[in-house]
Amino acid sequence: RATVPNGKIDGCLTHQQVVEYLRSVARIYTKITRLDEVGKSFEDNPLLTLCVGASCVEEPNRPTAESFLNAMHHSRECLSMMALIYTIDDILTGIENHEPWASHLVAARKLTFWPIINPDGYLWNEQNHPSGFGMQRKNRRTGECRYSSQLGVDLNRNYPICFDRKDDGASSNPCQEDYKGMHAFSEPETQAVKAVVERSNFTTSLNLHSYGRDVLLPFSCQSMGYPKEDDNNFFERYGKELASANHFKVGRPYESRIGLYTVNGDAADWMFNQHGIFAVSPEVGGGDFWLTSANVQDAVHLSTENVPMVLHTAWAAGPHLRLVKANMTLEEDGSLQVSFTVENAGLWHSFGS
Repeated sequence: RATVPNGKIDGCLTHQQVVEYLRSVARIYTKITRLDEVGKSFEDNPLLTLCVGASCVEEPNRPTAESFLNAMHHSRECLSMMALIYTIDDILTGIENHEPWASHLVAARKLTFWPIINPDGYLWNEQNHPSGFGMQRKNRRTGECRYSSQLGVDLNRNYPICFDRKDDGASSNPCQEDYKGMHAFSEPETQAVKAVVERSNFTTSLNLHSYGRDVLLPFSCQSMGYPKEDDNNFFERYGKELASANHFKVGRPYESRIGLYTVNGDAADWMFNQHGIFAVSPEVGGGDFWLTSANVQDAVHLSTENVPMVLHTAWAAGPHLRLVKANMTLEEDGSLQVSFTVENAGLWHSFGS
């Protein structure tokens, strides 16, 4: 079976290790996975997604709920990628061990994993800082900046929502780290995201970042306000469920409970506003972009702790029935009456009655 190797760059997998792992998974698990090249980056590196689910290979006999699980819009945030790699590994381990939850997941869901949206920036960090601590955030679009490390476009400021608003949520200066680009979807990487989203039927998306230990909800652009009441209520409940295992904070980045800033051109905002996808942006990690200890086991822990959050996103994409409570009553005639309360925590109605 495919196994996750020890990461060679501060505990994180290198770009090549990620590519080799995805290829090995697709080669071994031919009935439930498919590896797709969905485009090329600015520097002509392949943009690779892994589809996990029986419907990735064969047409299902009924609609299959779809979820988009992506990471590394920002190339210094490798722990976001590692969370997806270990989620894939967890699913495959479940399949190998014949665990019912894993079999049901691959039968009932179509999951698109995209671990590295920004390969050029990550490769630049690897080549210039092979032990970690490379701080390249943007892609590697060329331009006229004093330092090579200042080049590029911030891919998570390059989506067509709040794009033309004032610079407090993104920069129009090409040498700033949050430079939004010449126009929305100016970059081949975000164009590829657009194409993947438009040809799919995602109901949930997890756009992973690091390192703040937050779950950020739409809208990250403050001037957009909040989603309509029903949607906002779902986001608040859903965000708390995603955050519960790791005690992350939940909210919009500019709110006092989070303490960050407004964001223009954000991927999750665009996905929800344009396509109705319930997209959120968790900030995973442990206090910095890179691990100060360079300990592989630290990277494994900070990655695997987020697997339940990724899996919850996958389950929420369709019907997700769960037991709320059970009551048992012993009747006078000696019979036992049992009743259950079940709720659907997903975004689809359940099939059947």
